[in-house]
Amino acid sequence: MQIAAPAGSLQVRALWQKSDDVVLICHPHPLFGGTMDNKVVTTLARFFKNQNVSVVTFNFRGVGSSTGQHANGTGEIDDALAVLNWIIQQNQFQNQPDAKPRQLYLAGFSFGAYIAAAVASRFNQQQINAELTAFKLVKTFLVAPPVHHYPMHDLSLEPDTVVLMGDADEVVPPAEVISWATQLDLSLIMMPNCSHFFHGHLPELGQQLAQHFP
Repeated sequence: MQIAAPAGSLQVRALWQKSDDVVLICHPHPLFGGTMDNKVVTTLARFFKNQNVSVVTFNFRGVGSSTGQHANGTGEIDDALAVLNWIIQQNQFQNQPDAKPRQLYLAGFSFGAYIAAAVASRFNQQQINAELTAFKLVKTFLVAPPVHHYPMHDLSLEPDTVVLMGDADEVVPPAEVISWATQLDLSLIMMPNCSHFFHGHLPELGQQLAQHFP
């Protein structure tokens, strides 16, 4: 489906569950073939679905049927926030008998991990609009975050943020991720003999997610 967004419209896929919990998953770099159909993204989606969490994935601007052009991360943060605003307007989250916040998880792979982390930082610093206060951010999952390429050292992240990283990553330097995660006191899981795209390690990725959920 298409939803309204700052750059026109975004292609969104939602798999609703009966619980009030929802996860927004962000895909890898649009200029290098990243889409919401990426195998790491679909592994994340399958895991959360199996936890009875509603799953929302989307294509960033300029990907698939999403309009607009790549905006070096700034615009893509706006894309993610637009999808969150759309989620909170859906029937699943409207007219609930109680006023408790809906449980939100954020997740992302590579470039998408940066976007998820940036959105999490806005929640943690209360830099969100009034509508998004209907969410309570429970936990953020970052897979191979590109700390060497984006301003991730300045983000405000909770210590229970889960960072999953292959020690044989050929795109994102593992040593830089280890240093960053240690500096911010995040929960770091290093997966041995695992490359950036988790070839042959997707089942193990799912197992690691299970050990650190919620």
